[in-house]
Amino acid sequence: VQSFLSTATGDSLDSIGFMLNCTRAELEDDEVYRFRISKQTLTSASANETAIRLAALSVSGVANVQMNPFVFGTGSYQIFVLTDNTIEASTVIENVKNAVQEVSGYGIKFVVTGPTPVPVEIKIKLMFRGSTDEGTKELIKPKVIEAIQKYINTRDIGEPLIINEITQRVMEVSDEILNYQIYELRIDNKRVMNVDQNCRYNERFVESSNLNAISIT
Repeated sequence: VQSFLSTATGDSLDSIGFMLNCTRAELEDDEVYRFRISKQTLTSASANETAIRLAALSVSGVANVQMNPFVFGTGSYQIFVLTDNTIEASTVIENVKNAVQEVSGYGIKFVVTGPTPVPVEIKIKLMFRGSTDEGTKELIKPKVIEAIQKYINTRDIGEPLIINEITQRVMEVSDEILNYQIYELRIDNKRVMNVDQNCRYNERFVESSNLNAISIT
């Protein structure tokens, strides 16, 4: 069992990785390490999509990457980097450039950038059960705001904003909430209809920096 990559664990998995010149990173769990080992031959070959993607993902502060080929014609590509906000985005992007340069083929043109942020503002009204007291309502409201903020700010590059998913996040906060209504939705500072919103492949929805971007009445 410990002889196969798919089933090996612990020290046995380390031994398989050692044979392929792929050592375990600090605090890396078996599943992530096993995945890296499985891609080691492609990574070693260099100049392919897997090698480039893994090089970008290995940089501290990178949450995800999206690759867009042929943006400048044949032999070119673009990498959109989604950061985890623990490190300054510009620093992460520069580090990704350096990491990718090590595995990219000579003469290949590439650019590394972050997605274009698309700010979102939502104003909602909550409807509570008749028996819900004012103190409970005031405790629930910030939790609803937090749930909406988390949903918006975890959208990936190119992912749409789905109204039903926002509804689910709101209703999951408390059984005291009977219903809710979005009475104002703004995308990129423009008021839009309360329907699902799409963004481009190089954009990402984020909470607006405007005061009270997510508010409740």
